Amino acid sequence: MIEAKAQRRHDAAVEAGQKTYLDPATGYHVFTATTLADRGRCCGSGCRHCPFGHIGVSNPESRRLAEGPSFRVRAQARPTGPVDVLFWSGGKDSYLTWLALREAGRTVLWLTTFDPRYDLVAHQEVSRQAIEAQARWLDVDLLMVPLRPDRPYADVVYEGLDTVNRVTPVARLAFGDLHLKEIRGFREQTLGPWAEPRGIELAFPLWQVPYDALKTRLWSSKAHITLSATPGGHGEVGQVYDARFVASLPDEIDAFGERGEFHTYVTPPSA
Repeated sequence: MIEAKAQRRHDAAVEAGQKTYLDPATGYHVFTATTLADRGRCCGSGCRHCPFGHIGVSNPESRRLAEGPSFRVRAQARPTGPVDVLFWSGGKDSYLTWLALREAGRTVLWLTTFDPRYDLVAHQEVSRQAIEAQARWLDVDLLMVPLRPDRPYADVVYEGLDTVNRVTPVARLAFGDLHLKEIRGFREQTLGPWAEPRGIELAFPLWQVPYDALKTRLWSSKAHITLSATPGGHGEVGQVYDARFVASLPDEIDAFGERGEFHTYVTPPSA
């Protein structure tokens, strides 16, 4: 863990626009996360505030997961212009949104929040490593944002978005919401204050798209989809989510599990 006094000095340096701060223990100059983000890549030196999660460090034992937002996967084809930041959970809705954005010619970067205590994406019950595997399979830049119980959700996500915006300009924030107005409203209320002053849109490519169209697109993608969590008691973890499973659901259960009946994990056809 970064010592609290050093972290405070780091945060003050970032706020003041300084490239470095003096480490309270050693007196050495330490680069801030902002300075390192401007490089656009991990230099492999194991910097304390590396925003790229030490992915360039050659010795795996020397790597550590950054305590703040960090790029855990960098695409081979790096973005050259503004990106759509897709809030990625690892499930079918995220995957359908990614497909829609790519088909529209958008350049996409993923942002995933997770619980660092368990290395899991909340609700989805998908591991951080599984999300990283998806990003490598599909060759997408992935920023992981650890949630912290001592900080509001908005604050840590804003920090993540600032990290992205320093590396590559953000055009839009994209979400895989289908029809739940309260969830969309939460996103607009929570993330609008970061996006609107920067002229950044919030995009909902799947909003109110008929389920039949979504299912047709999903089945035709040839992706392998399994249940990752079943808080509503419908299905079993590891069970395949396909047309047969959907047909077996009672009429009162949402076919996409939008009310939290179940969650999914996607293995793309390229994997």
